This record gives sequence, structure tokens and C-alpha cells, in this order.
Amino acid sequence: MELTSGKLLRIYVDEHDLAGTKPRYVALVQALRDAGIAGATVLRGIEGFGSHGVIHTSKLFHGGPMPLVVEAIDTPSKIDAVVDTLAALTGESPIIMQDVVFARFGT
Repeated sequence: MELTSGKLLRIYVDEHDLAGTKPRYVALVQALRDAGIAGATVLRGIEGFGSHGVIHTSKLFHGGPMPLVVEAIDTPSKIDAVVDTLAALTGESPIIMQDVVFARFGT
């Protein structure tokens, strides 16, 4: 097992947010891939609200765009290098970055 210093990136979006003609989360994942980031994951929330205070939920009869979180982890230099590109795609969506230590198992 190898412990590595890294940076965790999180971007909060709604599933119906657009970046141009693409869903915002799709554009963000593509930008992360194009930047050579080790990996990215999109997580769907079951309930949440943002700056507008509107609660989005998966409960029956309360449809609407669900909250999503785009996560990526890599070295601090690689995450820092892609932040400006991501910021251009996020609109008002917050970008959270945390220093982390992660383990790599195997090869």
C-alpha cells in the first residue's frame, strides 16, 4: 500500500444544469478526462438545496432536477491545473477542494 498526498475536488450541480448544449456534469467529467485526471465520479443525491433554497427530492410527487456531485481525486498539481477550465463550466456551482491522503493498492 502506498499513501499519496492528493486533492479531492467536488462540484455541486443539478442534473438539468447545462454547459452549452451538454448536461453540466457531462461537460465537467469530459474536462477532467481531457486534463488527464486519474478518475471522476458523478454521485446522485436523494435530496438537497442550493443557493436558491429550492428543495429537490426524489420523493414521490416532488420531482425536479436532482442534486449531483462530481468528484475527482488526483495530485494537487493536476487538480490545480484544471480548476480554471472547470470554473468556466460551473456557472454558479461551488467547487470544493480538500487536501487528502489516499491509498493505492496493487499496481
